[in-house]
Amino acid sequence: MSGCKGKDGKIIGEEKKILERWTEHFAELLMEGEDKENHRGNPTPTTKPDRAQEQVQEICQEPTRYEVEQAIQRM
Repeated sequence: MSGCKGKDGKIIGEEKKILERWTEHFAELLMEGEDKENHRGNPTPTTKPDRAQEQVQEICQEPTRYEVEQAIQRM
């Protein structure tokens, strides 16, 4: 990874901190989308912040060898 900007606009270069920032970013997006649904009056299941972070971490995990092989076969 090359880097990304933190909330304060400063560049983050350390891989661990970059991953933490992306996790935080996507958790915020998940929560924001949920808030919009709730304001429309649509019933939506509530997602606890911990669960949102777990979902982001699942998405951000490296693909398994099997997943890579499957992707290559579909190409």
